[in-house]
Amino acid sequence: MLKRIITFILAVSFVLAVPVGSGAEFMPDVEPKSDAVFMVNIDTDICVYQKNATKKEWPASITKIMAALVVLDTIKNLDEEVKISYDATDEFWTDDRNKRSPSNAALEPGQKGITFRDCLYALLIASACEAANILAINTAGSIEGFADMMNATAARLGCVNTHFSNAHGLYEPDNWSCAYDMYIITRYTYETYPEFARIISSTEHTFPANTANPQAYVKRNTNKLIQNTQGNEFYYEPAFGVKTGSFPEIYDTATGAVSEGVATLVSMAEKGGFTYILVTLGAPYHSPDDASEFAGYSFQDHIDLYNWAFGTLSYRTVISKDEIIASINVLQGENADQVQLKPATDFATLLPKVDGDDKSLLRLDVQKFEEEIVAPVKQGSPIGRLTVYLANEPIGVIDLVAAYDVERSQTAYAAEQAKRITQQPFFKALVAIIIFLIIAGIVVGQINRVKKAKARAAKRKSTPKY
Repeated sequence: MLKRIITFILAVSFVLAVPVGSGAEFMPDVEPKSDAVFMVNIDTDICVYQKNATKKEWPASITKIMAALVVLDTIKNLDEEVKISYDATDEFWTDDRNKRSPSNAALEPGQKGITFRDCLYALLIASACEAANILAINTAGSIEGFADMMNATAARLGCVNTHFSNAHGLYEPDNWSCAYDMYIITRYTYETYPEFARIISSTEHTFPANTANPQAYVKRNTNKLIQNTQGNEFYYEPAFGVKTGSFPEIYDTATGAVSEGVATLVSMAEKGGFTYILVTLGAPYHSPDDASEFAGYSFQDHIDLYNWAFGTLSYRTVISKDEIIASINVLQGENADQVQLKPATDFATLLPKVDGDDKSLLRLDVQKFEEEIVAPVKQGSPIGRLTVYLANEPIGVIDLVAAYDVERSQTAYAAEQAKRITQQPFFKALVAIIIFLIIAGIVVGQINRVKKAKARAAKRKSTPKY
């Protein structure tokens, strides 16, 4: 239960931090060939570029990131041995051309001494499809049950444009996702499980011997961004993971039609103290100039976008805590009828290099808690809120506080208190009573005077005259 609560909190934090459509969405100086892109600076939670981020696409083998997450969520001892049955490999020998000759780690049915950890390395480094099925069967009892677990985890993480039908990502019509959802899945897995972070950054892994390989053998990471080998034009030094995906063609089993395959890629790169996660989907598998070879468009898209981000975007302070942002009227102030407002802290963000003031890229929205306030006002007291917008999306909220003290004027205070008293119902009733009593006193006095005058007149009449 605790793990599910933590999962939910982290997932919600990712969704709130980098919602689709948020961030700067700066325009890179290159046009990616991938059909869908989502790129986030995870140090600032700013999406710097997106393209068709919620469009449903074929994820191919980056599906295996979710498979790894389900295993890591479920299996407590990764050094526990797995059972390798023919159920894990049978589908690769059927008539379905989409399942033929998949990438593998040469794991054999009946092989002993293979652990969950070995299979995770095979899954994420060699992109081994049999390893995906082995993990699925040993974790959930069946491939179908494991797919259900993958979908349940995706739903918990807030992925609304994702549905998995297998653990390996080979083409099936019901296996789809989007760039934004794959970002959520990757970031959560990376930040939750150190073992995942170790595996995806490994360039190779040694597997134990089996009947097909009498000696221990090595499988290299399929991610060319991290392979510093001779002749690899896609090596990119700042990159350190995550997962490749591709299939050269999509075969329609109903009609027999064949369409262009896709290449997908999730990677991470760090340079100058900043780290990015970049997801691309839907790059053409082949080059139009050579229909027989893998074009590598996904790798080139990542290199181009990283070069643009690292070379163009920088993190800098754009709002100073000493800067006056607004003012508010003060009642009963001593020699001041206003107080100025400034940010409680400095505010820094990721921005492209521009000529002139950085604020030309920003929009500031001031919200005052009240239209006016009453003295005394203490320096640093929160009085409002400043929302910073970049490309019409909020990227930060800062408290606005009083820039200095404003003491209360005793004279103004006394006058205000007197005014308040005179406006109270009890005071008005008291005044009415007093007026009534005064009027009553006047009337009674007048009546008494009349009575006395009559008494004197009567007395004069009754007195004898001599």
